[in-house]
Amino acid sequence: MEPERDRVIELRNPDLLWRKIDGDLVALDGRTWEYMTVNDAGRLVWEALAEGSTRSRLIELLVETYGITSATANHDVEEFLDMMRQQDLISE
Repeated sequence: MEPERDRVIELRNPDLLWRKIDGDLVALDGRTWEYMTVNDAGRLVWEALAEGSTRSRLIELLVETYGITSATANHDVEEFLDMMRQQDLISE
């Protein structure tokens, strides 16, 4: 069995549409027609999820990009993934 931190997580398709517009990430859930935006760190995580990523890699990306601790990055990743799960935007 694959450890949870090494399981690939991806954005749910095909109903989830997103674009970068003037440096911001804007997404549309085609099922509910809800728009959403994310901050810079969220955009980094979102783009990694679009390609398929593991929790471990998402944490590494935040640590490398923002120079934060692994504990802080882990907390931020879990909060972001929880929000994405609540809105059924990822598949794990």
